[in-house]
Order: sequence, then C-alpha cells, then structure tokens
Amino acid sequence: MKTISVIISGMFLLITGGCSGKSASKKTPESAEQKNVGYLKEEGTCLNPINLDLNTQVSGFTKGKKNYLQGSCLPGKAPEMVYVFEVKEPISLDAEMDADFDGGIYLLKDCASDAEEIACSDDNDTKNKSRILVPLNPGRYFFVVDGFGEESGSFTLKTSVKPGQKLSDLCLNAQKLEAGKWFEGTTEGNMNSFGASCAENAMGPDVLYKFALSEYSRVRLLLETPSFDGVLHFYRGCPPEGIEIACNDDFENNQSSMIRDNLPEGEYFLVVDGFSATDSGNYRIKMDVFSSETTSSNDDKCENAPLIQISPGNDDRVIQWEGSTFWANDDFMPSCAGSQGGPDIFRKFHLEKESIVSMEVSYSQFPGVLFSIYKNCRGDEIACQIDGIRTHLPRGDYWIGIDSDGIDFTGDFKINMRVQNVESLDKICFNSPSISIGKIVEAKTEGGSRFNSSCGGGGKGPENIHKISIAKDEQIRVEVNSKDFDSVVYIRRSCIEEASEIACNDDSGGAGQSVVEAKLA
Repeated sequence: MKTISVIISGMFLLITGGCSGKSASKKTPESAEQKNVGYLKEEGTCLNPINLDLNTQVSGFTKGKKNYLQGSCLPGKAPEMVYVFEVKEPISLDAEMDADFDGGIYLLKDCASDAEEIACSDDNDTKNKSRILVPLNPGRYFFVVDGFGEESGSFTLKTSVKPGQKLSDLCLNAQKLEAGKWFEGTTEGNMNSFGASCAENAMGPDVLYKFALSEYSRVRLLLETPSFDGVLHFYRGCPPEGIEIACNDDFENNQSSMIRDNLPEGEYFLVVDGFSATDSGNYRIKMDVFSSETTSSNDDKCENAPLIQISPGNDDRVIQWEGSTFWANDDFMPSCAGSQGGPDIFRKFHLEKESIVSMEVSYSQFPGVLFSIYKNCRGDEIACQIDGIRTHLPRGDYWIGIDSDGIDFTGDFKINMRVQNVESLDKICFNSPSISIGKIVEAKTEGGSRFNSSCGGGGKGPENIHKISIAKDEQIRVEVNSKDFDSVVYIRRSCIEEASEIACNDDSGGAGQSVVEAKLA
C-alpha cells in the first residue's frame, strides 16, 4: 500500500472520487481586418489641407467628414480634419484643442505616412481636450484633428509659437553629468525640445545632460520624478541627429525610470523628459559607471562572501538580505545560465540541522535572477534555478551565487531566504489525517504557510494536509469547495518535497473551487 499527500490551502469541503468529464476547448478570436487608407481631394484632407496660420485660434468640425488617417494615440474610424502650415525658423509650437467630443490631435511631417508622425495627444486633463508642445525645425507640417473610436463634432484649435533654440546650442550648453552623484533639477518652464522613441514621443518639457566615457564601461542611469510621469532617453551624439541608444518611461512606477547599458568610449547626451505636455516638475538623477578603473565589490569573489546569519533554535526562519551585481565582474558560470551569464556575487551560510532552504526575489533591477548553491567555494554545485530556488540540504556550510542570464542584466536586488527544519516538517506530515476515496471531509486550514505549490501563486496561505493510501493503481479526483476564500489543492508523492508534486489546481468552477485528477500508482 502506498501513501500520497494532498495539501489544501484554506477552509474547504473535500470530496474524493473517480474521474469523469471532458475538457473544454477555447476558440481563437478572428483577427480584425485592416482598412486601406485613401485620400480624396475634398477640403480638409491630405491632398487638399486647410492652411493654418499660427498664433491664432480657429474653429471647425469633423462631423460628416470621412476617415482616411489614424494617429498612434487615436485608434478607430473617426472622421478627421487636416491642416497645413510652414515653419521658416526653429520654433516651439504649443497647440491646444477643445472639442465637444472625445477628440485628439496629431502632427505629421508627411501626411501620407504614419511613420512621419511627430506627436500625438488624445486626452489632456479631460477627454475633450488635447495639447501638443513640440519644437519644430524649418519645414512643412500637417496638423490633424481626429476623434477617438468613431467620435466626431465641433472643436476650436489654438496655436501659439515661441522662438526656438537651435538644438546644436542646447547640446553645446548641456550640463555635465558626473558619475556617483545625485543631481537635482526641474523641467518646469522649459520647452519640449526633444522627442523620444518611447512614452508616446515624450511630449513634456525637458532638460539635457551630457557625459563622456574614456573607455568601454557599464553604465546605469536612475531618474526619480516624484511629482510627474518622467521619461529618460539618451543618445550617442547630439539629439535628434544623434543615435538614440535607449529610452525608458516607467521602471518601478511612472515616477521612476532606469537605463543600464554597456557603452564604448565616446560622448553621450541624456534627456530628462515628461510623458505628456503637462508632465513637468522637480527631479533627481544619478549615473553609475563601472569600468576597468573601478574597484569591484568584496562579494565579487566567493572567498570574500559575507556570512548570512541564521538564528538557531527556530524550526522555521526567514532571513532578508540584499546586494548588487552592478559592481561585480562575471567570473562564475552556473549550470542554469545561458550562453553567457552576467556579473555575479556570493554569500555563504551554515546549517545546524538538515533543512529545506528556499529563496525568492522580493526586488530586482534586472530580470532573470539566477540562484546557485555550492558545497565548496569553487565547485560542487548542488542546485541552480532562475527567479527562486528550493532544495533539501544536510547540516553543513554552503555558498550562494547570485547571477543573471545575460551580460547586460545587472543591478540591485533583495532576497527573502527561508530555512525550515526537516525533522519538524516530517512530524507535521506524519500526524496528518487520512481520507478515504468516496468520502466527504469538512475542515479548515490554520497555522502558517509551510508548503508551496506550482499553481495558485505558490499556494502561500495556511494549509491542511491529508493522506491518501492506495493498495493498487487508482485514478482519483479530489475536489475542494470553499465559500469564503480562494482555495488551492495539490497532490504529492512525498509530503515535504515540492518536486514530487503530481497535480495542482487553483480555480476550477470558480475561485472557491479547486479540482485535481490524477492516476496514482
């Protein structure tokens, strides 16, 4: 006879029985047809645009017009009105539209090409208002008043112009950014001199910085904009003629941006920007640089790994620790890394008793955190996993390596480490009640979360454990029903080993129902 563990999170009604039923199939939605854009010689189209005098206010309507164009921020089939104007000297254009419908405006360099869109604005404060603030060099431009979806109606369009500053002068006078220091400033009152490839062209006022690298370096740029939605973009050479290397709108939230890259020697320009025309305010920015002249962190070598303190006398301990791979070299290669890992750092710890050791990432500036555990400083890898690790270890000393799956993936991180006494877990499993096939059990979960599952967000709520004993191969069905919580049920061959999980289900007939079906041998 064999014994199987069934683990359930939450208060529940447990039903066991034979399997039946059919799986449902999902129908793939049909793709939408795309409309071919045409242009007619009616007034207010690309082939017959209305002349727009700047520094004026004009009124018009889109109702009854046709739909030929579509802005990047205005999806749908709404009719539009097209204007045209000439710019003879560099200017800063401020255009505001007020409509009696959900409308928007966009600016084109070439009316026949979506790729020539300079700026697009849908909602500015309300769905009836839109605003574009953008620098323009000499040339011919097309201004389009459009609607969201199929909206149309009357509008007023007000334009105002300020003399623009030559971009070459802005680059020449850009403030120098020094590594390792926080710089504070404000974009309030500035012009929108630069667009960007992200954040819908970054329409806010901006500030320009520059920095130079004397050799190939690892660079991290951090921007904090507590009062507005900030954007960070940078270039090799003076923008916009320079090559944009990277653009980031939101890192952790829309008040922070981060860019990291490995860059060759040269001069670079960095733009602190805002998402929309109204996004401006105070900010602070920092640049970190790691090069051949930079001293790496002590934990870059496993021989210098700091010790993680694990307090004795507790059967279930959680330890939080943090670090950074930005200041480290890539001198170790865990087995679960790709073709080229990233910079790596190390920690060490000591186990007084046989334990289940698990670690998960609570915060990271880079994706794909690799965990590797070693018996010796320079070898004997025991386990290697990405974004978290869980392994069964005897008493002894161990080393942890933190790595990434790419040379560009570096930064700060925080880890939650859990150490569970195996002897204590075995007692919990041994004392768990048995259930019989065909019987209904009413119970509730209580205590802490001692076990995790592959589904249901890891099944991190309190749980209840039951044993199923079989004398021969059985196809079984386990159903859990709860009225007041989101239940999870999973079956394991070994109570404490996650790798022995046979089946797991979170939501079957709803959040309160979980069902697993499996053949037990």
